[in-house]
Amino acid sequence: FFSHLGSSRSCRREAVDRMAETVTRAFLRPVLPRSLRHAGFTSVIGSRILGVAHSGGNTVCAGATADCRGWSGRRWASTVTQFTGVPYNSLPELSPTHTSQAAADEVLASRESLRAALEPSGWLLLRGTAIRSATAMRTVLAPLLTPMNYVGGTNARKALAEGVLDAGTEPPHLHIPEHSEMAYLDRLPLVIAFACLQPATGGGGATTVVASADVEQALPTAMTRRLREVGVQHVMYYGVGGVKTWQDAFETQDPKVVEDYAAERGWGIEWTPEADGVSLSFTRASYVSHPWFCGTPPPSTEGSDLNTATPSTTAATSDPAAGPILYQTDLSATYYVGWEPFCSAEFHRQPYSFRWGDGAEFTQDEKDAWGVAKETRLQRCQWQVGDLLILDNIRMQHGRLPYEGDRTMAVVLGEPHTRCHPTTRPSQQDVTWADHLAPECRA
Repeated sequence: FFSHLGSSRSCRREAVDRMAETVTRAFLRPVLPRSLRHAGFTSVIGSRILGVAHSGGNTVCAGATADCRGWSGRRWASTVTQFTGVPYNSLPELSPTHTSQAAADEVLASRESLRAALEPSGWLLLRGTAIRSATAMRTVLAPLLTPMNYVGGTNARKALAEGVLDAGTEPPHLHIPEHSEMAYLDRLPLVIAFACLQPATGGGGATTVVASADVEQALPTAMTRRLREVGVQHVMYYGVGGVKTWQDAFETQDPKVVEDYAAERGWGIEWTPEADGVSLSFTRASYVSHPWFCGTPPPSTEGSDLNTATPSTTAATSDPAAGPILYQTDLSATYYVGWEPFCSAEFHRQPYSFRWGDGAEFTQDEKDAWGVAKETRLQRCQWQVGDLLILDNIRMQHGRLPYEGDRTMAVVLGEPHTRCHPTTRPSQQDVTWADHLAPECRA
């Protein structure tokens, strides 16, 4: 068998990986408990059944007791989606909406033309732009989008140019689960843009997208009802073992500064002296009204060559004014799976975690239901140099597939918006109506 694949160690490992996935998808996943059906965990079992271990004898598993050692980004943790087991290269590919510099120039001519093109579907993929650097991206988008910084974000990002960020610090072997950017904060970007400066040199690295309306449609009714009624409590941890220390996050050495910050916003606060850490928690509505569709007629799209027939955007193209929109970060609890050292920490000691707005913990079935829902109509953007992907950050969620080699992306957060008009009223007495409002919006 191996003689037909080549004699190199990498070829043999790849063959074993594929054999393991075949074995586990066909025989093991159907009989395992749902909490252990993640692709990473079952591929570990398959590899051990075949009597072969990865380099160093360590592998990644996606359960709560994941072994995170031995990964340096040289190997992909999986080649299939985490919950539905669809091979990455079988995911539908996002079709460019504009394929020439002239067509892109028409869209990027003004704020009005950009919004007119973006409103129907919630996404644009411009192929063939002249963007080759972060500075060029800034030059193109600065007149079109009011910039927003990343203050309060859970990841660590560095500036590539004024108003332009890198894609973050997540290791390349991970599948970053789909999410809306900064959905846990009161101040959020309405638009997020990605420019490809260099696709992954070793393959992979596609950006995944899914419409929030599609995720909602695929969720169990009981789960969407609870999201509407109680929202989600977000927990941010800063300290030893986190992405940031509280000293770095708040730019102070004085704990009272952090306590005052939390008190002013009505946030919960818990210190962990043994780790010199602090957890901040706050509840927010999971549904928001989109400011573009609150009585403001959308600009004319006459003459646009926007393609709105892509399956994953069907729900996104329905009238957003019909009701509030699901606006949420990932709720599958897989963001830190395989990411050392965070995956070794207890869930609420990871940099970001969550629970229901009434304080109850999500069950494993609920986390799995979210994972399945976001993968049901997932598409991928396979990058080329000069591609520019612009997303409505409320109506669309994005993620990233694993990759090998070097990959350079530039990111712009734009059109900051403060959620002053919550769309759900918590049913539990211990979550007040004001908890869903930004401080500046409270009476």
